[in-house]
Amino acid sequence: MFEEYVLNFEIENHLNSFRTITPGLSKELSPSARRREHPVQLYLQELVQTLLTAIYDLIEKYGDHRLDFSNLICDDIRDLNNLFCKWAEKVKDSGVLRMYTLNYERNFKIILEKGLGLKIFEGFEASADIDYNERIEANPNRILTDFDSHCHYNLHGSIYLDIEPENNGFLAPRYLLTGYGNLTINNDHPVIQSEKGKTVLVSNFITGYQKLQKGSLTPFRQMKYAFDRDCITADTIYIIGYSYGDEHINAAIGESLRSNPTIKLVFVDPAFQSIDTKIIISTLGHYTQGITTLPGIIRKGLEHEFNSGKIRAFTMTFKEFLIDQTESPLLSI
Repeated sequence: MFEEYVLNFEIENHLNSFRTITPGLSKELSPSARRREHPVQLYLQELVQTLLTAIYDLIEKYGDHRLDFSNLICDDIRDLNNLFCKWAEKVKDSGVLRMYTLNYERNFKIILEKGLGLKIFEGFEASADIDYNERIEANPNRILTDFDSHCHYNLHGSIYLDIEPENNGFLAPRYLLTGYGNLTINNDHPVIQSEKGKTVLVSNFITGYQKLQKGSLTPFRQMKYAFDRDCITADTIYIIGYSYGDEHINAAIGESLRSNPTIKLVFVDPAFQSIDTKIIISTLGHYTQGITTLPGIIRKGLEHEFNSGKIRAFTMTFKEFLIDQTESPLLSI
């Protein structure tokens, strides 16, 4: 019954191929099979791309930055951007900024480059402003070898990535950075097998299931290596707004606690007291031979510490944290 409800499409022969007709949509907008897909596969791929496009629409509302328009570098959030720049400048004075995000935009790189003039490598050799006609290739060699530069890596992709599905007629998808957001539904997103029997739809950002398989492509594979290395060698890791839902990310953070005796973790999350204590204990506790169940309180309701300050948590929004840290000496842990 469920399948009958979901798979309510029609098939129409079209230009030596076929296309699936979705109820309520114009035939002209319906996709044609390109690589001998099964009709059900083609239809479900279209549904997934429609969902990804809906996510794109949400991201565009706060992270749209182009040559002639930006809702990121604007008066509405100027004060917030300045706060972030002040905090980042204090942090970088004691080391290198290695930023990793699971979001799908370039916000932190753009804000720091436009606000402080910093050069921040994002896996692609690009400035904050990219010409509309540019299609920039990834630089996996630099991702793997350059750990002395400030960086901002999108571990799960970005709306600013476009996909070139083929090379000389062979299916060999690669990612290109552009100066504008790319609507998922408008592009030819190939289906590949990252390993035998595990088929994935390649998209410009990675969400839902099969993140490890989708992240096996360049440049995400190299970025994940850089993330693992940085976690183990870092002085301090700031974890901001993370929901602990990705096991490969949790493992890298946890391994930093086990392999780096001097590492400090700082969590920033307004819901910390009601949610994060149990999650930190269950997710990271086995890496530290047990995290103290009851945190020491530094500021009641606001700041807490575990394991004699090795792990510190702030129950506040990122904006509140930035105000707190820019109006006082840099966090001492």
